[in-house]
Amino acid sequence: MTFDYRLLVISLIIQISGNVMLGLNVAASGVLFVVASAWNMLGSPFDPCFGSLALGLSPSEVQPGQLFGALGVVDSLSQWFLAAPLYAGVFSATLAWYPPAIFLVTAITLTTVAALVALLRLPRNVSA
Repeated sequence: MTFDYRLLVISLIIQISGNVMLGLNVAASGVLFVVASAWNMLGSPFDPCFGSLALGLSPSEVQPGQLFGALGVVDSLSQWFLAAPLYAGVFSATLAWYPPAIFLVTAITLTTVAALVALLRLPRNVSA
């Protein structure tokens, strides 16, 4: 579980830094866009690590199907009712004067997630 937590944190750092690079790409450099996007892809282990960590931290009486079902519902609801309006509003408001602003919003969102992940405390008796 410690490995999952560390990989989760590293994935978040990679994704945050990649989105900051994309958001600060004022000159619209194609090379920087490709490099930052490729760097951002290295943060893709976040979702599997999150699922593994959630399963490891859940009480033993919780069935994996129930846990992942609940996580799926929360994920779907947050995408439809939080993320879609936020990103659509920011994108339409900033498109004319700063198109990469949407990447900075993503970096801020991921920084919030990182702050919440930092609040997690792993049990002491868990090995790597």
